[in-house]
Amino acid sequence: MSDVSTALTTVVASTTLRATSTARPPAPVPTAPAAPGSLRVVRTKQLGRHTSAWDEMVATTPLSSPFLRSWWLRGVTATDPCYLLVFEDAVLIGGVALDRRWRLGVDRYTMLGAGRLCPDHLDLVARPDRAGAVALALQTWFSRPGSRILDLDGLRAESALATAVPHAQVRRSATTVWEPLGSAEAYYADRSKNLVRKVRRSRRRLENDGVRFRWIERNELERTLDDFVALHLPRPDRRPLLRRMPELRRTLAAGFDREEVAVLVAERHGRSCGVLIAFTTGGRLCTYQIARSLDHDLRDVGTLLYAVAVEDACAAGLTEIDLLRGDEDYKWTLASRSRDLHRLRASYGALGRLALAGTELAARVRPVLGRLRRSTKEALR
Repeated sequence: MSDVSTALTTVVASTTLRATSTARPPAPVPTAPAAPGSLRVVRTKQLGRHTSAWDEMVATTPLSSPFLRSWWLRGVTATDPCYLLVFEDAVLIGGVALDRRWRLGVDRYTMLGAGRLCPDHLDLVARPDRAGAVALALQTWFSRPGSRILDLDGLRAESALATAVPHAQVRRSATTVWEPLGSAEAYYADRSKNLVRKVRRSRRRLENDGVRFRWIERNELERTLDDFVALHLPRPDRRPLLRRMPELRRTLAAGFDREEVAVLVAERHGRSCGVLIAFTTGGRLCTYQIARSLDHDLRDVGTLLYAVAVEDACAAGLTEIDLLRGDEDYKWTLASRSRDLHRLRASYGALGRLALAGTELAARVRPVLGRLRRSTKEALR
């Protein structure tokens, strides 16, 4: 096994879920019992002493999304974090992580961390034998009197959360592309001859030019993220992401400490020419962000970063590569299967229904106004 794959194996070998905070949460805001029996919903701003139990439940959810892990949720920027924790007697059996905004008399809830960082495969979390009870408890909480909007994007298909939100509109919002992994030989056997030929030729050319690939150590993370930013700066389309780098830095650092973030770099003569950020939660390789040099002689660095990552994931025993949100053409050369992501919208109370109708109208009008502004500018030239 190569040094690179050995490093990745080390990253994914640890299965111990370590609590990252021993602080007690702030005083929770309890509701009335959410369902007959001993179920109750508690609202709190942080997981605190329930962190370990939460992460254990995330590990049992379908796809075990890294974006549901406590280290990710704690690191992302939120307006008003709102964890709805479901207890049966004194035992935590599930919950959901939301962000709350208050506007014009209406509570607006989104998934915690949703937005520009594009978290995928989201859902409520629950003990496997209590998922139905958790959904019922949350359904009662969402249906209580008052005005509110739920706008929950990035949900996995067949999300249990969809059953917990009465009268919701659920639509496909995006696609993720993925491929099961076994051996590297089997993976390449299922790829096109053009890709296999490109990987072979590019590897030979880039290695002859001094390019090397390796997984970084924890003490290299900050410098590597500096390189990631520098590689993205020439691209105007990456500026919205770069504005979120402070929270991405602290989130990735926390994930690295939990051995669920892995970063692969391509280097030439000691300088980074490509960076691939990935997650290894749940025995899967989820490729999150990639930055590469735009120099012509380094044009295939991105392809080789993915190839090396897949080969090392196979050697480490990971079960699949998930390229996460987006169905760009290059992803279909690397994988052949897809999963849908859904967006759920629901409103409650007169103000909530009115506010959601206004939001949907604005979403329809915005593209029309954009086209009108562009056509006006062209006419005035």
